[in-house]
Amino acid sequence: MFDDNNDIKDLVARFEQMLQNDDFSYFDVEEFEELIVYYIDTLQFDIAEKAVSIARQQYPFSEEILLREAELLINREDYQKALDLLEYLEKTASSNPELYYLKSSALSKLNRTKDAVKSLEKAAQLNDDNVSDVYFSLALEYQTEEDYEKALDYFKLCLEKAPEEEDVLYELAYAFDQCGKINEGIAYLNKYLNHYPYSAHAWFNLGYLYSLAENFEKSVDAYDYALIIDNKFISAYYSKAQALVELERYQEAIDTYHEILDNLSTDAITYYFIGECYENMGDFGKALRYYNNSISTDPKLADPWVGIACVLDASGKTTEAFFYLNKALELEPQNSDFWQIKADLLRKAGFVEDALKAYLKVVELEPYKKEVVIDISQMFFEHGYVQNAIEAVKTSLIKFPQEPTFYFQLAAIYFSLKNNIEGGKYLEKALEKDKQYLPKFLNNHPEVKNNKFALQIIQKHNPDYEL
Repeated sequence: MFDDNNDIKDLVARFEQMLQNDDFSYFDVEEFEELIVYYIDTLQFDIAEKAVSIARQQYPFSEEILLREAELLINREDYQKALDLLEYLEKTASSNPELYYLKSSALSKLNRTKDAVKSLEKAAQLNDDNVSDVYFSLALEYQTEEDYEKALDYFKLCLEKAPEEEDVLYELAYAFDQCGKINEGIAYLNKYLNHYPYSAHAWFNLGYLYSLAENFEKSVDAYDYALIIDNKFISAYYSKAQALVELERYQEAIDTYHEILDNLSTDAITYYFIGECYENMGDFGKALRYYNNSISTDPKLADPWVGIACVLDASGKTTEAFFYLNKALELEPQNSDFWQIKADLLRKAGFVEDALKAYLKVVELEPYKKEVVIDISQMFFEHGYVQNAIEAVKTSLIKFPQEPTFYFQLAAIYFSLKNNIEGGKYLEKALEKDKQYLPKFLNNHPEVKNNKFALQIIQKHNPDYEL
């Protein structure tokens, strides 16, 4: 294969001159391979097909050309034809690891994951030179199957063979997370960093795992090391800032975002994040300034419009907030979070029917958003639609029979109706499912403390609970 960029340019020019003149020029097998790969890589599939056709005329039995044809077919998404060709070729080239590697790609695209894994395992047996690539592909196949334990094993094997592969570090950290082995992942990356201390990507993924473990102090330290090694590592700046927000160190987060603005990028999202920090600090003036900067940079980014709405609401200007909230919903009409904020503000402003419509829109967009069911039920109940309040929760119980908050909500409604039998039944079930929710339940429904029947049930399930 050609290593020099000028060589491939000369080769391409000679081949395209031949096509233009409709004459014959000699190319050896290796040159045809190089041409086909070049045209695949540059997405010029029609010319790649011409190169394959001419190559096959000149070298009809060339294993290398047939492999490049299979590669082209995979890139053109003709997976079954590619698989047929590779299975034909397997009869004569069964010791070629690339054949099995390409075959696994076709099988994977045909959703034959188990067969793809077998093909990759065969490639791994035959391929010592590029076995890390095969391990990586195997890990991805297992990840597709959601077999994260096996995926993790192969990512580790891959990293042993190619310890400086950046992509593997990211997939490895994700696999540790999916396996529920975050602490093991932290230990693994710390050990890796003992050998490769200047890997910014390893420090970054260590920071990611520390964040998942909610050890945000160490997460910030890890991101700092990544930034010492690579001061243009924009993802590390963002992740560090987010960890600082979790620690409520908002000014440091703002300073980190400013490093992005001053040195790397003036993205609208960065202005938005700064505005969000100022909002959390209660500095609404600066929050509005940065939200407006974000809108000026990109008027189609919905988040700062919502940010302004929330600041206006917190400033006692709820009516004015609706203009900005509606603008956000124009930009992202399917965003259930925005609809929920709108529903909450409508409810707060006393627009009951509109609030209910907005809550129902949330449920339509995200049927499994359980907390909204409680909001809808409570609104129905507060405004006298008792049966609707009960039905809203009971309907959701069909989908979520183990959800304790639904049982608590039904208990509260029935106790309010002086129906102790039904109220007691649902309170019993609620406490059986989640005793930890009891303080929040009593805080939301203090009237239950005045119901002796309810108190007996609470004491039965929580004899040490102080009322």
